[in-house]
Amino acid sequence: MTSIAGKRILLGLTGGIAAYKSAELARLLIKSGCDLRVVMTASATRFITPVTMQALSGKPVHTDLWDASIPDNMGHIELSRDRELLVIAPASADFLAKVAHGLADDLLSTLCLARDCPLMVAPAMNRQMWDNPATRRNARQLAADGVLFAGPAAGEQACGETGMGRMLEAEAIFEEIEAFFQPKLLAGKRVLITAGPTVEPIDPVRAITNASSGKMGYAVAKAAREAGASVTLVSGPTALATPAGVARVDVKSAAQMFSAVKREVGAADIFISVAAVADYRAANPAGQKIKKGAKKGMTVELVENPDILAHVAGLTKPPFCVGFAAESEKLLVHAREKRARKKIPLLAANLAQEALGADENAITLFDDAGEHALGRGAKIELARRLVAHVAGMLGKTQALRMRRLDVRVLDARLQGNLPQYGTPGAAGLDLRACLDAPLELRPGDSQLVPSGIAIHIGDPGYAAIVLPRSGLGAKHGIVLGNLVGLIDSDYQGQIFVSVWNRGQAAFTINPLERIAQLVVVPVAQVEWNVVEAFEASTRGAGGFGSTGKA
Repeated sequence: MTSIAGKRILLGLTGGIAAYKSAELARLLIKSGCDLRVVMTASATRFITPVTMQALSGKPVHTDLWDASIPDNMGHIELSRDRELLVIAPASADFLAKVAHGLADDLLSTLCLARDCPLMVAPAMNRQMWDNPATRRNARQLAADGVLFAGPAAGEQACGETGMGRMLEAEAIFEEIEAFFQPKLLAGKRVLITAGPTVEPIDPVRAITNASSGKMGYAVAKAAREAGASVTLVSGPTALATPAGVARVDVKSAAQMFSAVKREVGAADIFISVAAVADYRAANPAGQKIKKGAKKGMTVELVENPDILAHVAGLTKPPFCVGFAAESEKLLVHAREKRARKKIPLLAANLAQEALGADENAITLFDDAGEHALGRGAKIELARRLVAHVAGMLGKTQALRMRRLDVRVLDARLQGNLPQYGTPGAAGLDLRACLDAPLELRPGDSQLVPSGIAIHIGDPGYAAIVLPRSGLGAKHGIVLGNLVGLIDSDYQGQIFVSVWNRGQAAFTINPLERIAQLVVVPVAQVEWNVVEAFEASTRGAGGFGSTGKA
């Protein structure tokens, strides 16, 4: 089962030669287990037929705003309501302009305006059309409106010119869709990763290297980027494509990798050392190819390479460090010893003979809490589990520190009088009623009351909840109309408190009176793991009252 199996996606095609790539994208989405529906503009049908897309998706393709087969003739409403993502690929310059300006003159553009799900576009056009100030202005507006962009890429175009504007390949767009659905556990974090082998020259022809393919490191880079991090990948020589959205620095030798890491690590929050760095290099590499001589055999003097992970972990203010250990035997013993020697919080270990060059791996994590087997699976799935573990460890560490929370003061009366904790051990910040006049609540009345502030948590590992003040509830019956208010990490609007009088007497709320409390809490985003049955537990399906009264 893939990470996006069961996701409900609407794929829209506009007119452009790149529409042929959309057929492959549809195939990849169906193969991954997605529930796919397709909408095409009239221009798109001139490049690829609806029959092709219907055969690939297994469902009727919609092209007409006035489609009588759709209930109430409301395709622009019906087709997107149950979708989790709308992807336009290819997205022509004309279509980007329509969406940017809110135009709706056909089924697909009307769907975009009436959609109830996020929108991702994969631009496809001539380089001069993409560079035109009008198109760039439209792209900026769409980005400001929250539209996601997959591409474009630079390269040869159907017109014979070369430049920016060509649509990403289907596999790259598929990766962007995969990334969209992953929990953003590392949002705002900067991650530096090393991957692949290093090559240490003996002479211009011969070298010391190893069998690392770089697949695990590239998978970790992809998973970190999917999790919302800004990722820099320092890579030894590999035949792998750079994961979408990842900045790549190419090196060959351990010394070059060490220099690149030292240059980049100052900006990193997390350092993950996956590369199989050669422990030794030739002390005196020959300037020319060493010829066979009369003597049999050759002696090469070796010197030790710098320990990149130990250097980073030993910095005065090191990033969160994750090491990798590829062993051939006694995995647990060697992994524990390496983690202690490197003085790092987390180490991932695997057997080299099972991992090098393979698409699957089996990894065990080692940290202060003990050992955590991630099991065997595709390297990208293990990388996602590793990233989730790192995010969890970071969350626990950060929870021990006082966090700074961005706040906008919307009511001048709160300047210098922001919500505060009542005592050093208090969990809740008191919210005040930013009213212009006293508000009387009769029994049964409810009212939205402004708090005068807006917050932006910005970290998906946290959320805020609004709770009633215990005194108001116990003495006067003043509680919250929605019982508990939830503020997501990406919400930036004013906090309103739903105040409800469930008591027997009228109650007056005075301006700037404390009416509720705000509590910031850690949260964990999850992904579904569909199973046929659960492992047996003591309680089983026992529900209300199943454990008795005593």
